[in-house]
Amino acid sequence: MDFTFDPDVAAAETLPSRCYDDPSVPPLEEARIFGRSWQWVGSMDQLPGPGSRFHGTVGGEPLLVVRDDEGRLRAFSAVCRHRAGRVGGEGKTLKCAFHGWTYDL
Repeated sequence: MDFTFDPDVAAAETLPSRCYDDPSVPPLEEARIFGRSWQWVGSMDQLPGPGSRFHGTVGGEPLLVVRDDEGRLRAFSAVCRHRAGRVGGEGKTLKCAFHGWTYDL
């Protein structure tokens, strides 16, 4: 699906109806729009202090967002390299829920 854009707002049109229910559209949007720019994953109030963390998803990728001991924000793929289990945990260690592989924060 390719579109051209006219800067004249009077010539604006809505998206074709198939954009709302065609299953081929979301993967195109993820690749062409969301995969090429910064995306919101959560709010600062979800990370009130060092060691706090939450899970989120951007573009189908599970993420773990943490605030480290120095207060810096860090984001990681929340998928274990071993068997693609979900990674989470507490303290300075991230742990796979599937086989228990651990990663240092």
